[in-house]
Amino acid sequence: MLKGDQQLPALALRALLYEVSVTPKPGLVDPTDPGPHPDMTVFTFIDSAVSLQPYFEQCRQAGHDFEGADLRQLFQQIRPAGVQAEATMFAATRGVNTHKGAIFSLGILVAASAVVLRQAQPTIAAVFQTVKAMVRGLVHHDLGALNRQTAQAAGERQYLKYGQGGIRAEAGYPTVVNVGLPFLRERRGTINQRLLDTLLMIASHTSDSNLVKRAKPLRFYRGCKHRHSGTLT
Repeated sequence: MLKGDQQLPALALRALLYEVSVTPKPGLVDPTDPGPHPDMTVFTFIDSAVSLQPYFEQCRQAGHDFEGADLRQLFQQIRPAGVQAEATMFAATRGVNTHKGAIFSLGILVAASAVVLRQAQPTIAAVFQTVKAMVRGLVHHDLGALNRQTAQAAGERQYLKYGQGGIRAEAGYPTVVNVGLPFLRERRGTINQRLLDTLLMIASHTSDSNLVKRAKPLRFYRGCKHRHSGTLT
């Protein structure tokens, strides 16, 4: 772990740049191929990532200063900054959605890390526990009252149709904690090879809303019923 939180915004930016640099990524933008995204290039992602660094600094500061007992309040505190960051991203990319999910996920992670780094013995496990506390009940809060008339985004429509919580359900990073990090730590080879292998491993263990849009609905629904039981919280 870091000794202080000053590096967190730069680390978040590095994560975004690493992600777009990994190649070859099937169905995703990389330095050699835009995949199914003719409106994007690697430079679109670079411009977007750089534009978000002030937002990550806001999240770091919010976590550093937070004194409350209910960590859900910290999430509500940074959420308006995330909305503004989306507008900043769209301005940088001329209307292209490059990092909407990352704004949500990395913003929470930066804020949670800043909270934990104030502790005497900060650990990665404590960061993920803090994230879980920040987003507790989020799927039900945001999506529980949806109907066909109020569902606007693709993820909201998928929740109604398939019961998938999308990025909100992954906000506690269960796939990262249980699959991605252990796998990455064991991999050998170049950074590109390790990150690409980890990406594919994560993709094989999660229901990505981008993939759902391209999947045959019946096949995806059967997969969901097989892999997921119970309710989303």
